Amino acid sequence: MMKKILCLLIVTALPVAAQQAATITGDNYQAQGSVDGFSFGPHNFVADSIEKDLVSSFSLKWVDEDSFDVFVEGPGADFDFFLTLSGLDFNNGSGQRVDIVNAFFNENDSDYSTFFASPGNPSGAPRPVDPIVTSALDSVTVNFGAGWTDQLSNDFPTLRFDVQVVPESTTFMMSLMGMCAVVFLRQRK
Repeated sequence: MMKKILCLLIVTALPVAAQQAATITGDNYQAQGSVDGFSFGPHNFVADSIEKDLVSSFSLKWVDEDSFDVFVEGPGADFDFFLTLSGLDFNNGSGQRVDIVNAFFNENDSDYSTFFASPGNPSGAPRPVDPIVTSALDSVTVNFGAGWTDQLSNDFPTLRFDVQVVPESTTFMMSLMGMCAVVFLRQRK
């Protein structure tokens, strides 16, 4: 009996696994913020793979359906960088709009550590605290703390950020069914 239930769960989960994840629609979104005391935006952009210069020392690039890169050149002594992306519209595999539930700094897909520098240690410096990332239903805000002051050399390191959206209802239902099946099987023992 248990094997039949497990086979049924696997067979019903296959169509869910094949569905496309949520993707950004390509509609305009807005970017605004401040870097080294200079405010910029709001600027309207389309979420594509073209790098956008916001100010001379800062640019942004949307790299895939749910990730964007921030490039910052040589932040100075008064580094006070923050960035807000708003009006981000995501659709699920069924074409329905879904909301953002989380955004985070993706250290593994960033290469900033090779660019660290400081006046006392030109070949490298201690890793600063990760940027603070917050999100709302259709926006993401990135805020770099004072620890990033004088940390990056005169190149554009990649700082990757990922966006997570509400899972599709079918994915949620399949997860719920799986948990119920596990509880049912445990209670039968």
